[in-house]
Amino acid sequence: MPSRYFLIVLNLLLLFITGDQISSNKIVPDAEADEMFIRSIYNRFSDSALNYEAFRLAYNGFSKIRATRMLSNDSLLTLIDYSKPSSVERLFILDIKNLRIIEKSLVAHGKYSGLVIPEFFSNTIRSYKSSLGFYITENTYFGKHGYSLRI
Repeated sequence: MPSRYFLIVLNLLLLFITGDQISSNKIVPDAEADEMFIRSIYNRFSDSALNYEAFRLAYNGFSKIRATRMLSNDSLLTLIDYSKPSSVERLFILDIKNLRIIEKSLVAHGKYSGLVIPEFFSNTIRSYKSSLGFYITENTYFGKHGYSLRI
């Protein structure tokens, strides 16, 4: 992996309140301009396995966190789309600056989250369920399941 730090983004609904901006000599609501901008970025990845709605939510959150300058590497975004079954590739490591998919793979979910598609989530310690939200992660390591990432 090119970096020790990743941002893991899971399905999290965020509410953004924005004003207006001028675009093409007319006033366009920020939400509409933002949607067009995010759609253009998404289209550059050109992979039908990458769900647009999951990407949109992930990119919005990533942008907000990146603006805080808390990331040591602000070009990588890792997205897990838990709306897909664990038997398909649902983890995407995206290079946002170069607009390319670095890696995509299968990824498990928590022990008590559900069978094929997770249905139950928790932030409670030792619940062994997957947790939804945004994470700034630590280093990678080789564990009993291979190459792994500390959350």
